[in-house]
Amino acid sequence: MKKIILLFTVTLLSFQFGAAQDLLQGNPSNTAEENAKEYTQYLKKELNLSGKQEVLVANTLKEHYMQLHTLQEQKKAKDMSNKSFSSRYEVLKENNMNRMHNILTEPQYNKYIAVTERQMKKAKKE
Repeated sequence: MKKIILLFTVTLLSFQFGAAQDLLQGNPSNTAEENAKEYTQYLKKELNLSGKQEVLVANTLKEHYMQLHTLQEQKKAKDMSNKSFSSRYEVLKENNMNRMHNILTEPQYNKYIAVTERQMKKAKKE
């Protein structure tokens, strides 16, 4: 499981500096709430989320997108170095993965990892 999370983290890092935007990072022109809603609906279909899980995932993703936006704005304003941004981004992603793991069942979580990896591969091709 740790290898999967490490692989996921390394893969996400490789995309953070790319031009392609995927559902996990959200559309930069949307609000955090819009991005969370869009990705939650996608995950609802992919993972067969229950009603309670849907609410918890939506709240988790909204918070994730808000924190990501703040982090990106700080970087744009040159308030932090690339190294600091990368380390904070890693912590943000790890926290999000841990929260998702607590919400989802083990089979759903495994599928979530697979879905995320598939999205990153798709984004890389674009």
